[in-house]
Amino acid sequence: MKKIPNINSKTINPSKISNAKKRRLLRLGKKQLNNSSITKIENSIITPQKVPFNQPPSPIMTSKTLHDLYKEYTLFHAETANQLPNFLKKFWKQRYNLFSKYDEGIFLDQESWYSVTPEPIAQHIALTCKHKIVIDAFCGSGGNAIQFALHCDKAFDLTILNINTTLKVIAIDIDPQKIFIAQNNARVYNVLHKIDFICGDFLKIADTLFADVVFLSPPWGGVGYISEPVYSLSMIQPIDGVELFNKAKSISESVIYFLPKNTSLEEIVDLSNGKKCKIEQNYLYNSLKSITFYYNVQNF
Repeated sequence: MKKIPNINSKTINPSKISNAKKRRLLRLGKKQLNNSSITKIENSIITPQKVPFNQPPSPIMTSKTLHDLYKEYTLFHAETANQLPNFLKKFWKQRYNLFSKYDEGIFLDQESWYSVTPEPIAQHIALTCKHKIVIDAFCGSGGNAIQFALHCDKAFDLTILNINTTLKVIAIDIDPQKIFIAQNNARVYNVLHKIDFICGDFLKIADTLFADVVFLSPPWGGVGYISEPVYSLSMIQPIDGVELFNKAKSISESVIYFLPKNTSLEEIVDLSNGKKCKIEQNYLYNSLKSITFYYNVQNF
């Protein structure tokens, strides 16, 4: 296990951002990336259900065996960069920033290599949610849900979905493959028992949920988001980012929104609607990685 860096976050006061500074913050690289890696989101209805954990093969198995066994899911624990598709090889050196326990059997599909929240950032966010029940509305490969489970210590009985269990984190994803990956990764971090995984469409089941905090890290549209000089919330998938934010607010008045580093600050500020909020710029190795928006910040 490799040592991972501490997260360096800069807090922005939304009311004190000059237009000139906004332009400087948003003047980011426009490097064109491979469009073939952009994943389309199918907004189909999936009946919400608790997903039991099926023990995956031992990570002692060779990478070739794992790849052959799960190739229909593009699920892979790569052991070298050469085992990754060409467009993902540049992410190989970041694997311990994504999961410090990567070598202990972490699974990632292709999309997860560029979409999972780096572990130091996920940990930083989770530390703001101690003693709270958290919903991770788009859990993906589990990076955020795992950190919430490690640092949140409040229990909740999710009887509203006929799930009789004590939990600390509710992790939702519409993709069964992502649920399986996240369950395996939670097992690696020994927090599988602290998370209830639900395979379903967050937008369809939001009205049945309760939590202290809703964490939103929706699909940004693939790696191509960085080619935009300014990223608009309207580019969020599967629905407009403002509509998604309002859906989360129907569950809780405390929302954390994880967004691309080039997101329009004006649009983020507009979400505050008079509430006390905080905007953080998240850095790793002095490189801006993302923006985190804390809505109704006095609750954190």
